[in-house]
Amino acid sequence: MSVIYEKGSMKNVDKDGDGKDDHLQIAMINRAGSGGVTADLKVFVDGIDMTDSTTLSISGKPPQKIRPAMYVSANYGDRVVLEIKHDGKIGPGNHKVKLQAMVDWQTFTQEMEDRVP
Repeated sequence: MSVIYEKGSMKNVDKDGDGKDDHLQIAMINRAGSGGVTADLKVFVDGIDMTDSTTLSISGKPPQKIRPAMYVSANYGDRVVLEIKHDGKIGPGNHKVKLQAMVDWQTFTQEMEDRVP
């Protein structure tokens, strides 16, 4: 998979404004090229499947909930942001996020590891 993790982009954010971090956010840059694909995406944080709690936003467009057979379209160089709702369960420290994309009969995996401040 040719999406490059944007080092230092992994952070916790408070999306509901209650003062507690409830979403993990990470960013990647598309280096695969321009075009679209239908893919089954899966997202794991520290080995836990968080796919059902994840949205994907490409180049500032409104976020889409990750779902089976999802159509994804991007241009070369687009910034791709994943937001993973965790309700305060992911705190500061080192974390590993794994993104799997299953396209046709192939599975592509991207692992990103960083420290959440």
